[in-house]
Amino acid sequence: MSTKTLRKRIALVAVSALGFGMVSVVAPSTASAAQVAVNAVQAVSLSAGSSQVARVGQSYERLIRVTTGSAGAADATLRVNVKFTEVPAGQTLHGVTTGSAGHITPTLAAGSANTLLATNAASTVTQSSSATPGFVLLTPATGENLVGSISLEGIATLSFVPQASGVYKILAWADNASGTDGEIDAGEKSTTLTVTVGGAPSTISISTPAATVATGSTSFTAATGAHPKGGKEGGLVVVRLLDAAGNATRPVAGESVSLTAGSGAALEDASLTAADFNSTGRAATNVYSDVAATYTVTATGIGGLSALSPASLNLTYTAAVYAAITAGTITNTTGVSALTDWSAGTVNSPTARTFAEGKASVTLKFTSSTAGGVAPIVILTLLVYLQA
Repeated sequence: MSTKTLRKRIALVAVSALGFGMVSVVAPSTASAAQVAVNAVQAVSLSAGSSQVARVGQSYERLIRVTTGSAGAADATLRVNVKFTEVPAGQTLHGVTTGSAGHITPTLAAGSANTLLATNAASTVTQSSSATPGFVLLTPATGENLVGSISLEGIATLSFVPQASGVYKILAWADNASGTDGEIDAGEKSTTLTVTVGGAPSTISISTPAATVATGSTSFTAATGAHPKGGKEGGLVVVRLLDAAGNATRPVAGESVSLTAGSGAALEDASLTAADFNSTGRAATNVYSDVAATYTVTATGIGGLSALSPASLNLTYTAAVYAAITAGTITNTTGVSALTDWSAGTVNSPTARTFAEGKASVTLKFTSSTAGGVAPIVILTLLVYLQA
């Protein structure tokens, strides 16, 4: 009999009526309080947060998040379990069974869960032992419940130090009212995280979205997963470190990547350290130039990476093309006295434009000329309010 079955209550009531023997069965209670609340859980996720790409010997972290739909029952708690389902050969501190390792779950640390539970709620963590996975248990204050309609609330973090490069898989799920606590059952909300752990770097890679940039350009806007700095002006370059198997990795203390671009160019960040590499193993920076020129951007390993071959690429900066404003038009002119639009070559003229008394506003639109093969564009549109 499962542990959940032990906690369920089945009442058999014998009733005799009109000489007929009858037995009715009262439906079992939904489950223990530790199970009821999770019926409100819509999703469990393992978020990258501020974590970096995994490397052997370095701590790796993820944030455990929960999304709710309806509110939970009063006094009902929430339990989220975590365990490894795959580890590479050579990982001896963690494994998928107790026969292969001492811990089947990463180390867990409780979060605040501020919006998911009311005040005075308890958040406790139980680490894995024997064949039982580690879990996080959230307990509302007496008479209160799990809050509904909460998106991606961080309830805890998991961490582990990989000993071997390769693929690790981590399963997280929320117990519901069926089966046994700590064992995943059909219908329970879950997620599986695949972590590819890199080893010592053996190759430096450098790339760019495009090799031609206008001087002072804003055309290089960072891709979300590729540029942790955000959309900066200039020519974007992305640096990656790969291990011997081609897995993404990152520097550790005593290792960095130096960037140079030559005289006349400016670099947003000329020294890339561990903190610059994001969860996909990319570090990015911008190269600036105020003149038309071609620069060779070179990435060189420093310290423990000095034996690696440098990598480089060329960025060509072209003169920016600015189209002159050559025409102006006035719209929204109902009730306006006779007027003449600005024509090509007269936009900057001091010629007055006269409007009828009592007219509230007019719209002025200024258009560019064709320049550098660029078709005319609207430079500026103004709604002008007139004084009576």
